Amino acid sequence: MALEHRKSVKLVPVFSAAAVIFLAINYRVIFDGFTLVRGAEAMFTDAVGGQELDIYPVPERFALHLINSLAPGLSWGIFAWAALGAGMIWHANKLRMFEDRLAVMMVVLFYSVGEFLPKKPPPDYGRYMLPCAPFVIWLAMRGVQFAWEALTTRGGRWGLSFAVILTVVIPATRSVQIVANLENDTRIQAVAWLKNKSEWAKAKGEDIKVMSENYATIDPAGVTSVADEDLIAARQSGHTHVLVSSFRYERYLEGMNMARQRPAIRRLGGGL
Repeated sequence: MALEHRKSVKLVPVFSAAAVIFLAINYRVIFDGFTLVRGAEAMFTDAVGGQELDIYPVPERFALHLINSLAPGLSWGIFAWAALGAGMIWHANKLRMFEDRLAVMMVVLFYSVGEFLPKKPPPDYGRYMLPCAPFVIWLAMRGVQFAWEALTTRGGRWGLSFAVILTVVIPATRSVQIVANLENDTRIQAVAWLKNKSEWAKAKGEDIKVMSENYATIDPAGVTSVADEDLIAARQSGHTHVLVSSFRYERYLEGMNMARQRPAIRRLGGGL
């Protein structure tokens, strides 16, 4: 009983830190409940009914997120270590810690939810697998530990150390690149380009009028897709430029080759 009490006491700072981080990120949950409910309703509708693309698990063999986001996002090396850790935990069953078995269950749960729901539009598949990531990393660390315990020679452990360093450096390098790209947001660059273009046109006594997709700039008040617009009519009404987003069109191009898609996706993808 005393041991269980000590374990419970150790969990208090963990849950406290988690609560603080959650409230720091989601403080508006407390102060703006109406927006929370409205957003939850919209997300539930999208999650169950899909959003533009309808991607189902059976045609993708339950591996869409594995192949397109989870493994490449963390790196295949990290995923390999996690697979080893999960296999050893499964093999040992009750001989391993409760935290190990919990990690395996959470990966299966979060992955299953993301894979079964039809809402997972490309190219940003990875965000739907974020809940899996901490547990996969835990399993990867356990996989490394199991391998270290199994190797008894100095050469074997030196080789293992090199492999671990390699599997950590590769995703770390990619993370740095991603952060750098976030600072160089193409949407912000698009707004700056349009501003300069507008000022240049005004200096010549001209004017520009832009039709922009809602993903192409930081202002979401744009059209959903210029592929649905009558560009000839837009030109006649004074539009001089069209600003599009690759995020939108990657969905169409990938979706047109997927099973059970809406006719609009095949029409838009086939016309690009």
